[in-house]
Amino acid sequence: MKWFTKPENELFSKVKLINNEFYFEDDSKPSKIHIPATDYAEVKLNGSLVSGEVTFHQTDTLTITYLKNVVTDPSCTYKVTVKEDKVASIHKEILKGQAYQFEPIKDFVLNPALKVALLELSPTPTPYDEIVSMLREKKLNGLLLEENILKVANSDENIVLPVVTSKEAKPGMPARFELIGGLKDGQRIHSEQFFAEYVDETPGESGYDVYGNPIHPEDLFFFPEFGENVLVEDRGLMSLKEGRLVFTRHIVNIIEQQSVQKSFNWEDGLIEYDGDLVIDGDIKEGGQLKCTGNLTVLGGVFESYVFADGDIVVKGNTDQSVIYSGFSKIAAKQVENYSLQFLEIFERVMFETSFYADDGSNYEEKRKSLELAKGEFAAIQQTIDPFLSLVQQFGNVEIQEMYGKLSVIYEEGIRTTLNEQCTADEIKTEMEKFYAIIEESKDKLRDDLGSLATNSANSSHLFAYTEIDVQGPGTFQTIISAKDSVKIPGNALSTTITVDQFVEVGEFKPGNQTESIIEVKKNSGSIKATYLHSDSVLQLASKKYVVLDDEEDVFYDQATFPKNNK
Repeated sequence: MKWFTKPENELFSKVKLINNEFYFEDDSKPSKIHIPATDYAEVKLNGSLVSGEVTFHQTDTLTITYLKNVVTDPSCTYKVTVKEDKVASIHKEILKGQAYQFEPIKDFVLNPALKVALLELSPTPTPYDEIVSMLREKKLNGLLLEENILKVANSDENIVLPVVTSKEAKPGMPARFELIGGLKDGQRIHSEQFFAEYVDETPGESGYDVYGNPIHPEDLFFFPEFGENVLVEDRGLMSLKEGRLVFTRHIVNIIEQQSVQKSFNWEDGLIEYDGDLVIDGDIKEGGQLKCTGNLTVLGGVFESYVFADGDIVVKGNTDQSVIYSGFSKIAAKQVENYSLQFLEIFERVMFETSFYADDGSNYEEKRKSLELAKGEFAAIQQTIDPFLSLVQQFGNVEIQEMYGKLSVIYEEGIRTTLNEQCTADEIKTEMEKFYAIIEESKDKLRDDLGSLATNSANSSHLFAYTEIDVQGPGTFQTIISAKDSVKIPGNALSTTITVDQFVEVGEFKPGNQTESIIEVKKNSGSIKATYLHSDSVLQLASKKYVVLDDEEDVFYDQATFPKNNK
């Protein structure tokens, strides 16, 4: 008669040892381990000391107690930093110790033999209440981030996390009108449609900083200007015309859309439209058009000037033309830019003037300063004049009036500042006029309209207040400028691109006759390109780079932009 015994893997469960606790793979089977004799630890099974080969079940109590095993004690330190009274963070720095312990068994093993080794020792977790008490001792009585505090308390590695935040005050809202029925700014609505209801005043909510100090809400006081196509009733607002809804803090109106089946050229003179316009045709052969709303050209734009205060869509191609979308907002931003240039010179002259003695002992220094300023003023005026001619021809009435006011301000300011008898106080008075017109110009930035889309562009100048999207084959010998982004999925050949934030191009290739460059003005911006030819020039903020060899699938931001090689 022959006896058969089951293999070990059928009789015993595999186990693993994590943080000095045993875990069974199969709770229905016992496990067998080998425990070495050591002075650093004692192991008890159900209260009795054991060593050597030990068999136990998941229901048994197997405990490990270490004896004089620590070589160096672990420790941790806490550092609390506060940023602008809004966020308090804890930096926990760990200094690990050493101790003789059983090595962990991270995977399930059959019949393992325990081994003693010198291991790193982490400090025990800090009690949650102890960390909170530490924060309160530092007078941090803001909103506690409990989850982050627990992560810091239990971490056995260096860690930095925000643990206390402030609560922003919620400003109060005045009596106002609010859109109804899911309507949004820019949607089309019908004539006699009730689109906004009157809402009474809403009080604000107080907040507090990280120290618990109260932050009182500020009431927002504003009331928009109502256009001629809006009827104001006790219950709310109703449209008098069918058109595009404009609903901003500054203005509420309904912009009508006109459709024209015609092509325009030089014989039509300057064409002006108030509101949105759809042209079923071309603008060509010296055509000139401006409109105060959005413009859609179902054909193309050829050898023409096109200006709109809203968005522009050219379904066809653009050739040898100048197009401005969001022109009134571009012009308003230029008022601020020109004013800041003048103010920089005025401030310097005012500072230098305050040091010149009344007895004339520093007359020569003052004369040199004024001569320098005179040349700088002339340089700014030279940059204003070409743009001023565009404003006078294609700007709306409000923008034309603002530029007229700007001309008076800078002419009087220059005349006063270049007077050798001028005092610092007189210059300061002139500077205040520029600050006032800067604030006035910001009031013209009433919406985010000003995007430009076209199929392709050849030998043209394209300008947009927000973004430019060339949706077809691409561009050739074209100058492109936008505030937010430029996207050219196709080719950008012999093209200059200037943008504040983001550029995405397919193939970028410089020309032989003209300099081509991709310039992103802001540090936070980026450049993405499928193919860059050699000699392409890229600029991100102050960084400049010339492509030496062709590059594919490029994405450059502040972190990845190549080092200056020019």
